[in-house]
Amino acid sequence: MNRFLLALISLCGICGCKKADVPLPMPPEAKLIDVRSREEYTAGHLAGAVWIPHGEISREIAGVAPDLSIPVYLYCRSGRRSGIAKEALTQKGYVNVYNLGGVGDAARILQLPIEK
Repeated sequence: MNRFLLALISLCGICGCKKADVPLPMPPEAKLIDVRSREEYTAGHLAGAVWIPHGEISREIAGVAPDLSIPVYLYCRSGRRSGIAKEALTQKGYVNVYNLGGVGDAARILQLPIEK
């Protein structure tokens, strides 16, 4: 993907994340969840992120965030899988779910380092 297209995507909010819509700073009780594959998570994830693949989020979320009102911040590689995960959590009754988009976007929005 060329730089112009990447810039256009980030400006138009295609990932569903608008920085103004995300409560900042992230509340201490909030959960930060990486919904990418194990390999992607292992290669580098945000400091403090919990790994739950997007396909398992409905099954595994209660172990991480049993309270439906806990803020849940999601990210993936591009925002697509975190968007799917957000929809799944919303359908389960979670009310404070935020799609941060890709890992780079999430790092920038939350001002967190990417660690291995």
